[in-house]
Amino acid sequence: MKEYYRSFVALSSFKSPDRTALLPYIHRQKAEISALHTIRYDFWTTLDYTIDLTMRLLKNPKETVGEPTQTVLRPLFGTINRELSTILQKVTDDEFGYLKHELKVFHHIVTHTINLVDKNVAHFVPRFLFVSLIEDMRLLYPLCERTLNPALLARRDYRLLITRHLAGRFDKRLVGIMDLLLWYREVAPVMVREDRQEYHGKLMALVRAALDQPVEFLGSDAYSLRDMIVELRETVTGSLIAERFMAILNELSYVPADMQLDADKWLGDLCAVFITSPIDERKNNAVLRDLSIADRILSEAMVAAEAEDPDTLHRHLFLAGSIRPFVSEVTQPLLPPKVALELDIFFEIMEFFEHQFPDIIMPVELQRAFRRTHRVLAEEIERIKVTGSVTISDDDIQLFIDKVNSLRAQNAR
Repeated sequence: MKEYYRSFVALSSFKSPDRTALLPYIHRQKAEISALHTIRYDFWTTLDYTIDLTMRLLKNPKETVGEPTQTVLRPLFGTINRELSTILQKVTDDEFGYLKHELKVFHHIVTHTINLVDKNVAHFVPRFLFVSLIEDMRLLYPLCERTLNPALLARRDYRLLITRHLAGRFDKRLVGIMDLLLWYREVAPVMVREDRQEYHGKLMALVRAALDQPVEFLGSDAYSLRDMIVELRETVTGSLIAERFMAILNELSYVPADMQLDADKWLGDLCAVFITSPIDERKNNAVLRDLSIADRILSEAMVAAEAEDPDTLHRHLFLAGSIRPFVSEVTQPLLPPKVALELDIFFEIMEFFEHQFPDIIMPVELQRAFRRTHRVLAEEIERIKVTGSVTISDDDIQLFIDKVNSLRAQNAR
């Protein structure tokens, strides 16, 4: 949450903000709206692309806005108009004021442009004003592949999420290529031909750059979690990763530049670097394990806080920090959006205690948050258990706790 609040401070600045610094805030706002109002995640990627396309259309002095508005912008806007109207009607200003304001602005830009084109007075479209309004946006200014947390675009695919988590411990370039493919998979069906060509070249450049430099195994000790997570390859080497990149680059060179790329296939090829077989049947085990640990931490931390027992509370704060990277990157995107938000609240509660420690403060609002989050997590745990597809035991859960604590202690040295 520290990053989130720093983003909020930047957002309220009158100066032009660094949008990269705003990403935690931007991603959180979109995830919350999606959870509260059942908005598809791909709505945000298509919206972002539509805003980008609109800005480029308005900026192009060599082309009138009439024909492309009718053939490109109107159909594209139609694919997101229902969700956009739902958000404008249901989202409150006091919760999402900045984002809702920018959604209203963009809705006005597109509808006003289409209206003028329909009346055959496209020359009255205030191009410079509309471009300026888009460039002044802080949350909806086009971010392309960064418009949404890429883990949410994995569509709850456990294999993809595990691979992305592990790839980040080996080489960040792997994650960058996966994130581009995840975003491309959502947007490619509505992309115009020229943009497909651009991203075809961008993907080739990323893969080539990754091949030109040796793989850096960053913090690869985390790979020792393999026995606790899923059946992974015994070894992962730079040559194995380079082999996958070479195969992708070779296939890319034969694909017409304006043809839609098979992102699913290449995402599967990158998964195969780490994972030797399909693992979907293990997903419920992982989710149940991590929710059980979070619920246990929550319950016992509350007891320790009420008893003003700093030693016990500190142990649970350490455990929360140990599981957070895996839970945030893998488990959370597997959950229903409303349950995922409760996991965010769980980590925020732990952050609050850690910030105050060794003082222990338990305001009434925090007690209520404790109880609500505990109830939501317990309900989700029971829902998973009744599916009958769970084989994990309490001993397995405790073994995982010991493992992640051990790894965090090693990394802290």
